[in-house]
Amino acid sequence: MKIGLMYEIEMPKPWHEGREAEKFKEVLEQIQFADQMGFSHVFAVEHHGLEELSHCSSPELVFAAASQRTQRIRFGHGAILLPQPYNHPVRVAERIATLDILSGGRLDVGFARSVTLTEMGGFGIDPNDTRPMMEEALEVIPQLMATDRFPGYRGKYFTIGENRNVLPKPLQKPHPPLWMACSSPESFYIAADHGLGVLSFNIAQAETLAERIHNYRRMIQTPQKPVVARVNNQIAVFLMTLCGERNDETVEMAGEGMHWYMGVQRGQSPYWMNIFERQRHEFFANVESYKYAAVRAPEALLFGVDVDEKTAQEAMRPKNLLNMGLLCAGNPDTCVKVLEKFEALGVDLMLCFMEMGRVPHEKTMESIRLFGKYVIPHFDKRAANSSAAGASA
Repeated sequence: MKIGLMYEIEMPKPWHEGREAEKFKEVLEQIQFADQMGFSHVFAVEHHGLEELSHCSSPELVFAAASQRTQRIRFGHGAILLPQPYNHPVRVAERIATLDILSGGRLDVGFARSVTLTEMGGFGIDPNDTRPMMEEALEVIPQLMATDRFPGYRGKYFTIGENRNVLPKPLQKPHPPLWMACSSPESFYIAADHGLGVLSFNIAQAETLAERIHNYRRMIQTPQKPVVARVNNQIAVFLMTLCGERNDETVEMAGEGMHWYMGVQRGQSPYWMNIFERQRHEFFANVESYKYAAVRAPEALLFGVDVDEKTAQEAMRPKNLLNMGLLCAGNPDTCVKVLEKFEALGVDLMLCFMEMGRVPHEKTMESIRLFGKYVIPHFDKRAANSSAAGASA
C-alpha cells in the first residue's frame, strides 16, 4: 500500500490580506517536502465557489508549479468535473496532456460529476444531467488522448467535429492512469464497468468499504463498458490524517480540524452552505442518481443522520473518531495501526488529508516528516516482504 497526500486547499476564516497567496505557497512547500520524504502521490480536487472549504479551482496549475519543484512524486488531478459547463472534453484532454508533459509523465487523472448545488447552480447545471454528461465525456476523453485522428462525436450534450487531432498528446501512452471519484456503492460498480480506478472520497471506516472493494475487484476483471485503453485496477481511499511526536495532543488537534471540516459539510458554516445547500436533502432525494448523497452517505459519521446531541458529542470525541478508524492521528505507531486496517482490505493508495481546518503549516510539515521517517518505510517494508514471499511460493 502506497501513501499519498490530498488537498482541497481549505481557507477557514478570518482571512487577512495576502492569506490566499500564503496558503498556495504553503501547499507547494508541503508537496515539495512530501516528494523528498517518499510520498508516492499527491491528489487535489477541483471545486468552484466553496468559500473556506476549497479554494482549489485549478489543480492543474498548482501541479504545473509543483512539477518543477519535485522529482518523483505523482500528481493526481482528482477529480476533474466532467459536466460540460465545467470542462469541455477537448479542453480536458489538452490540459491532461500538457500537465503530463510538464511533470515528466507523473500524472494520474480522476473524474467526477459534482455533488454540491452551490457549484451546479453557479454553472447552470441541472443535477439530473450530471451523470449522463459525465458518461458522454468519459466515452471520448481517453480516445482524444490516444488517437491521432479522432473520428468525431455527436451526443446529447456536446459535439466534436470529425478528423480532429487534439494536441498535445500525453507523455504516458496511451494515456495516464484514469480514476473516478466514488462515494455510493453504485459508483464503485460504474468505475469497475468503465475500467477506472476508484477514488473513495467518503469519510468511512475500513469495514464499511470491504464489500464494495470485493465487488469492485470482481467486476473490473471483465469491464462491461470500458472507456480506457488500459484498465486501472486500483483503489485509493481518503482519510483525515495528522502525525505528531505527542500522541494525545496530535489526536486532539486533528479532531478539532475534523470537527471544522464536518461542520462545513453539514451546512453549519460558512454562509454559502446555508444559502445554497439548505434544501439539498429534499432536492437530491428526487434525483435518482443522487439519492445516496441526499443523506450524506450513511457510513459518513453523522452526515444527514438524526441523532441526539449527547450521542453526537460522544461519537465526535477525537479519541472515539480514532478508535473507529475515521481519523488517523497521533504518533507514528498510532497512525500505522489505523492504516493497517485499510491495507488489510487491499487498498492500493491511502490519500492522507492533513490540511484539516486550522491545523498550522508547521504541524503539517511535521506530519509529513514523521510519515516519511517512520510510516511510509513501515508499509514499504511490508510490501517488499509480501512480494518476496510471493516470489518464493
